[in-house]
Amino acid sequence: MTACTEPVVAAKSGAAAVEAAVFVRHDLADAAVRAASHARLYLGSETCESLVPAARTVRQLQQLVRARRIALTLVTPPCTDRGLLRVERMLGVTAPGTEVVCNDWGVLERLHDSPFKPVLGRLLLRIPRGFSRLALDHMSREMRAFVRHSSLDSAEFRAFLAEQRVTRVELDNVAQGYSFRAGPTLRTSLYHPYVYIASGRRCLHERLRGRDDAYRTGRACGKTCHDVVVVGKIGPAGERVLVSECAHFYENALVRAALPARARPWGVDRLVDCSALAAGRAALPTKFLHREDRGISWSENFT
Repeated sequence: MTACTEPVVAAKSGAAAVEAAVFVRHDLADAAVRAASHARLYLGSETCESLVPAARTVRQLQQLVRARRIALTLVTPPCTDRGLLRVERMLGVTAPGTEVVCNDWGVLERLHDSPFKPVLGRLLLRIPRGFSRLALDHMSREMRAFVRHSSLDSAEFRAFLAEQRVTRVELDNVAQGYSFRAGPTLRTSLYHPYVYIASGRRCLHERLRGRDDAYRTGRACGKTCHDVVVVGKIGPAGERVLVSECAHFYENALVRAALPARARPWGVDRLVDCSALAAGRAALPTKFLHREDRGISWSENFT
């Protein structure tokens, strides 16, 4: 699994420009490479508070984006009190006006009177997730309409976002699509190729290392997820599921990383390449190369 590094701009005449953004992990050399072909870098974690960027990393990325004249977006996960303290330290060195993606309602509240631009993360957007894409072909028209319904179809939710100064929402490229229309006051970012399914606080990567107890008691995280990608197959069709950080994802790639026609009513003006979720750098011990866990076949995939 490799990242698409081709910059994305609107190809059709009369269409608004589509900004090309890309997730980077904590590898500054990788960030420098991706900065050459993208207009914006995303730094942080959507799912694990142990991976909130350190102040030093944020300072270095800010220097890089200023030198390259591109933009930076910081991403935050669901947080305990400990995670909120990490986010506070990160924000303490963040330049005013920086976008901050919130995947935790507490972090969103913290940003209400801040100098930063709050963005609603894809974890906070309610939409049916994780079902088999093959099932769409067997759904009735009414059921397909139901599974396209999201929080953004609610006028009350849109009003709440306006009260929180949120003018941008992060979207998954869910297989079924969405039924809402963005309107003039809301812009959206579409993530590809991985679609978020679910997450939790127990880390499969640490469990495979035999360190589950250390993870749950709050001792230092070994950041095993920076080294390995776990790919599972689930269901009768053996559909692939990616386990990255503390979350599960399925793949729904865009054709040539281009904005699909069905996305135009959603107000998408940015494509976010999140293929870094599948970036691994080292192998686990041989005994973990294949594992059966509760009926799911797991294997490691390395880049």
